[in-house]
Amino acid sequence: MTGIKQRKYYKYIPFLLFFLYALMRFAMGHIQGDDDRIYQTTLTQYPSLLAWLKSFYFSWGGRAPLLMIISLFLQYCFPAWQLTAAVIFTLFPLYLCRIQHLFYPDLSEKEQFGMGILAIALTMALPATIVNSAITWATASVCYLFPGALLF
Repeated sequence: MTGIKQRKYYKYIPFLLFFLYALMRFAMGHIQGDDDRIYQTTLTQYPSLLAWLKSFYFSWGGRAPLLMIISLFLQYCFPAWQLTAAVIFTLFPLYLCRIQHLFYPDLSEKEQFGMGILAIALTMALPATIVNSAITWATASVCYLFPGALLF
């Protein structure tokens, strides 16, 4: 019985390793760019979170809910952003495998393992400029990476 259970979950080993890579990558992240610095202190300028949301929505833009999230992360718990971003970044190769499973539902465990490795390789093949300027940048990741988590 344990052999069957072990075989069932071994296909997730590459994703666990990718998560550790992503965690290391995001752990090296730091507050960068003017946006991160602005959002780090912006909440302290208003008497309440609701007042900030109202002011932001009517004077800056419509991404208020997303930027409220990054403001909270930057002001109170930057390591929580690092962990959350690593988890969400790890979901993308999983999404690729789920899409692949729609077209090829009858793949063997070994083939699923291989597809997982391929999905991770494709994710890691993203150009460094995209990863460095969008994914590991706190403000950009919340605006562009986090909404992708809703696909799962």
